[in-house]
Amino acid sequence: MTFTDAKQRFSGRVADYVRYRPSYPPALLELLRGECALRPGHVIADIGSGTGFLSELFLKNGNRVYGVEPNKDMRRAGEEYLASYRREFVRILKPGGWMVIAWNDRRMEEAPFTRDYENILERFGIDYKKVKDSYPEADRIRGFLSAFSLRDLPNYQILDWDSLCGRLRSGSFTPTGGHPNFAPMMEELQKLFGAYQQNGQVRMDYFTRVYYGPLKAGA
Repeated sequence: MTFTDAKQRFSGRVADYVRYRPSYPPALLELLRGECALRPGHVIADIGSGTGFLSELFLKNGNRVYGVEPNKDMRRAGEEYLASYRREFVRILKPGGWMVIAWNDRRMEEAPFTRDYENILERFGIDYKKVKDSYPEADRIRGFLSAFSLRDLPNYQILDWDSLCGRLRSGSFTPTGGHPNFAPMMEELQKLFGAYQQNGQVRMDYFTRVYYGPLKAGA
């Protein structure tokens, strides 16, 4: 997957992304306050800021946040979403500061619904395995952090049927209407929802994976 492709992956899916993607748990701030000495006066660079979910967490903490987002649709959505906090983005990354890499990943081992949802993505998603394998892990993190720690924080969403459909549509690898995988994918999603729903809702479990450490000199 080229960088150019990566910039365009979420074009056309931004509305679903803003409405149906999970935010980040307050425990992330508690972790960074304790481990990285995060304070309200610190300046944050949110690299790959998307629609602004993570930026909002820091803004509510009193931080000044600079968002860097190459996809123009995602960037525009982030500007609108965070209009009450900031007016423009600049591209910065300060050597010697703390770097934090965080994303929401679905928890599958102990959550049957989430595991079965993952199976639908693997069966019907377009290049899903490539996207899944592209997330950075410890061996790649070592290339630019001189030392780092890893923490997983619990997170979840409660979704009704419409929200579950929107959550699925928000994926960059999800086939759209007209693709041969679309109809059978939605049929399997409806079966999954029927099997697990309670009072018209299901629970999607995640963990927020957090790597943090000082930036390596020259990285």
